[in-house]
Amino acid sequence: DMVHRREQFVADFTHEIKTPMTSIIGYADTMRSLELPREEQIMALGYIFSEGKRLESMSNKLFELIYLRQHDIKKDDVHMADLCAEVVKVVEPAYENRHLIIETEIEDAVLTVNRELLVTALVNLMDNARKASSEGGKVEITGKYVYGKVNSTLEDKKNKKNVEDTYEICIIDHGIGMTKEQADRICDEFYMVDKSRARKEGGAGIGMSLVAVILEHHNAKLSVESEPGCGTTMFRMGNHR
Repeated sequence: DMVHRREQFVADFTHEIKTPMTSIIGYADTMRSLELPREEQIMALGYIFSEGKRLESMSNKLFELIYLRQHDIKKDDVHMADLCAEVVKVVEPAYENRHLIIETEIEDAVLTVNRELLVTALVNLMDNARKASSEGGKVEITGKYVYGKVNSTLEDKKNKKNVEDTYEICIIDHGIGMTKEQADRICDEFYMVDKSRARKEGGAGIGMSLVAVILEHHNAKLSVESEPGCGTTMFRMGNHR
């Protein structure tokens, strides 16, 4: 199974870099060989730039993915309200371009995390929510403690004994949604629910694989609830209290 997955990874990677490289080489050769009107030059340069950025994004995410699978990460105490505010600040320009509203409701908590990597994971999730949403819609990001029980009685709960406290971050969109089969495969390398839309947006199908590995390093897991046409809820859950 490991050999098969490795071969599939190489095949998928080769396929994914072929499309942007073909575009870059083709448009560059056209500009080198022909005298094009300024409008066509700008169009060709636009394709070269956007496909180049997609290759850059893919290579950066692949590097992080490979590195994280082989190394431990440093963690520090971080205020979740500050971290989520940073995530919103990063994605806000892209959201404003689509006239999308971001609604936040964050219960502050100090968790032991790698700030940079967790921001990367949440930005990826927020970016997916943006891509799935219709112009003028909204995406919600919430963070709160969820109080569960671990062999606890009602009296234990009142006294907060034997109770497991889980901090849960949810990112909720009201967009196109996906099937259960698609949701089950969303963290596979190079898997894209909608390839044409993902590529148009600069995606390469690595972002969610990176999210899954980052969450593993935080003893957390990703849970996806979605239905076609009814939007998607991404839960990032971890025990850090």
